[in-house]
Amino acid sequence: MLALARRLHEAGVLGINRRNADYILVHNQRRLYPLVDDKALTKQIAMEKGIAVPALYGMVEIQAQVATIPEIIAGHDDFVLKPAQGSQGQGIVVVTGRSKGY
Repeated sequence: MLALARRLHEAGVLGINRRNADYILVHNQRRLYPLVDDKALTKQIAMEKGIAVPALYGMVEIQAQVATIPEIIAGHDDFVLKPAQGSQGQGIVVVTGRSKGY
């Protein structure tokens, strides 16, 4: 595994830790992190600034709303489920196509 990491580094691939240390932490004020740690808030801010963002079909904010997911995704065969707070893509589910009847 170490050999692979070394080869990637030599090829110019930037690892997530180096990216965070050299770019994210250096160029962003810590007090603003809460604005981007919440994906829903980030989306709202981007839209207010005229930045194109993917369509939002709906949000589930509390456990009781999980039952509304079939209604939210009705008519959409391709969609992404994202946690409001996540890191490095963890928790993201990409759906491309659906089985008949679902």
